[in-house]
Amino acid sequence: MDISNLITQMTLEEKIGQLFMLAFSGSQIEHAHQMLNNYFVGACYISQDNAKTPAEARQLTRNLQELATSTRNRIPLILGVDQEGAWGVMVPYSSTGPGNMALGAANDPMITHDIYQVIGTELKSVGYNTLLAPCIDVISNPDNVLGARSFGEYPERVAEQGVAAVEGARSAGVITTAKHYPGHGDARQDSHRMLPTVDRSLEELEQIDLLPYKYVIRAGVDIVMTAHILYPKIDPVYPATMSYILLQDILRGKLGFQGVILSDSMNMLSIRKNYAPDEAAILAIQSGVDMIMLAEEHYDHSSEYLAKQKLIVEGVLKAARLGNIPMTRIDNAVMHVLTLKSKAGLFEVKKEEAENEEIVGSHVHRQVELTAADHAITLVRDQRGLVKKPLTPAKTAVVRTTPRSAYDILTKTRGIGPNQEEPCYDVFEKEMQKYWPDVQTFAYESLIEQMDLSQVFNSFDVVIAVTEDYPLPGVDFNKIEQHYLVKRMIKEVGDKLLVLGFCPAYEFLDYEGLGTYICAHSSRACAGIAAARKITGKMIFDGDLPIKIYK
Repeated sequence: MDISNLITQMTLEEKIGQLFMLAFSGSQIEHAHQMLNNYFVGACYISQDNAKTPAEARQLTRNLQELATSTRNRIPLILGVDQEGAWGVMVPYSSTGPGNMALGAANDPMITHDIYQVIGTELKSVGYNTLLAPCIDVISNPDNVLGARSFGEYPERVAEQGVAAVEGARSAGVITTAKHYPGHGDARQDSHRMLPTVDRSLEELEQIDLLPYKYVIRAGVDIVMTAHILYPKIDPVYPATMSYILLQDILRGKLGFQGVILSDSMNMLSIRKNYAPDEAAILAIQSGVDMIMLAEEHYDHSSEYLAKQKLIVEGVLKAARLGNIPMTRIDNAVMHVLTLKSKAGLFEVKKEEAENEEIVGSHVHRQVELTAADHAITLVRDQRGLVKKPLTPAKTAVVRTTPRSAYDILTKTRGIGPNQEEPCYDVFEKEMQKYWPDVQTFAYESLIEQMDLSQVFNSFDVVIAVTEDYPLPGVDFNKIEQHYLVKRMIKEVGDKLLVLGFCPAYEFLDYEGLGTYICAHSSRACAGIAAARKITGKMIFDGDLPIKIYK
């Protein structure tokens, strides 16, 4: 494919269209049809809202690519998804793995490579050609919002895991993305809600956040996604997505990245609260972003999101016509986008992939998931030796510490996020009962009314209190009640209490006096299954904490 020749034949409108990754609501493919026919968009962001099953995903991608290749230049689409483990698509059919934090705890690059190879294989089988992962942010404080989406707190380990993820996914034939450049790990605010500020110097950034980027760029990562975060010691005016210093001087210059620079969604509140939509897109492209993502126009269920998308594209087009975006910058961005499409083989006519029913969520892939989840489980503390002796079902109680009502939010994130209808606790309980049919279980709703929990659990040797967290976009999973109940249990149940966390291990910092804590670092179904099998079998723990616990 002669990309230079193709670019010379393109109109300005066609060039500008290639610089956008747009979304559409649900199955309303006619909206995508309008954007493809009238604005020649180069990419689509696909969520669970657009396709819930592998069959729906395959049909959707076929339709979208047919629309794209029926336009004048027959340029195929980049179809990107957040299949990053903790977030996912085609859930529960797909094999998401336990998520990056768990992979960081397993601390085995081969396991991470295998998980991302599974992810890439499943995505490719349904026509999703671009993985918007891995997330290589280095967590630097317990208040960080990324949680299970990150590989952890150690830059070298995150770098090693990031390379394994990129290589695994690329071996399956999908485009890979490192995010969120230059690093979301020290941000205490969620950029879905506001514009965070990180007060790090360039030297600190190079030692911590940028280290994984150096390695994944060498490993051939295709896309780098920017963060909507302000780094005032580096650029006091613009957030990273609009910072020439961070994008051109550092990412292109110092780090030598030659691939596609993709913005995070420009509809996140970090941008919307501070910039007009078209202004933000123009500033980003001027500063070096090659492709603008507009992935969340239906976050607020607004029926006007399509009109908003059109206004942003038209605003960029107007700026280009007026010369406010130099043609050299536009051609350079288009060159990056089309070169990636060519290198990824998107222009090639391919034979039909094998039926996705044979690939997505296959038995072999599920075993890879379980292996990863099993190796991640970490014994953080066992002061009283609870897990040194075999547990017995008659003398072990299992407690759901999360109110059932807290799970409602899991199915209300508009297709973005974990997309997990069945809570991890429910999976864990079912698997426990498979091996120990007579194990007694207790629910938050029945325990919270009890005056003395020591009496409730008097006849048990071990009480397993299960905690959970889910990394949701723009909202928090409610953990207030579960934390309250666990703290009561620490006081009233005492030495026989074992807390099992399906979440990052940071929660351990809140549990003063807790003697035994096991962490799965994940709330995925595979973590629930692996934990149940470990507790009912041989309790050998391979996991290594991927974060620092200052306690």
